[in-house]
Amino acid sequence: MEKAAILSTLIFFAVLPFTHALCFNHSRGMCSDVCESDHCTDPSRLRYGKYCGVGYSGCKGAAPCDGLDACCQQHDDCVGTESDDLEEDGTTNTTCSDWLLKCVQEWNHSTGAHDQFQGSSCSRQDVVNSIAVVTQQATGRYFYPYCHGHMYYCNTATVASAIPSPFCLLAVVSSIFLGFW
Repeated sequence: MEKAAILSTLIFFAVLPFTHALCFNHSRGMCSDVCESDHCTDPSRLRYGKYCGVGYSGCKGAAPCDGLDACCQQHDDCVGTESDDLEEDGTTNTTCSDWLLKCVQEWNHSTGAHDQFQGSSCSRQDVVNSIAVVTQQATGRYFYPYCHGHMYYCNTATVASAIPSPFCLLAVVSSIFLGFW
């Protein structure tokens, strides 16, 4: 019982930042027409360009700030379309997320005209890592060893700060069951 309580507590506090972003993100429902670069190393609170970040999107018709922001814009446009519907077997269709990861990887390996927008305070790799973590978490493919996959790369420092969202429910239910609330 003691091991379960400790594990439950650790999981709960590990997922708290993600639940905060999803539950208390005050930008939901609002759109951005300004290029921003905030919370670069925090996947749950990232704001990059006008379109990159959980619950964060540009205003309809707003031009993306750079190539990476264009990837996020295309992802936003894809989500909710037929390309993003559930598969026949009821599993999540990851077409939009797969495309986003591929686009981000291509942008990350490009040079010259595909640089970050002027005034960005985020490092290129920090933003790529944050997007990879959130996208892999959302598609349930987060636990690939060392974050090496055919469509993305992220470093272990960023990965260590994130836990997939299904554990949030487990942590809360376990905490309630074990009497932490």
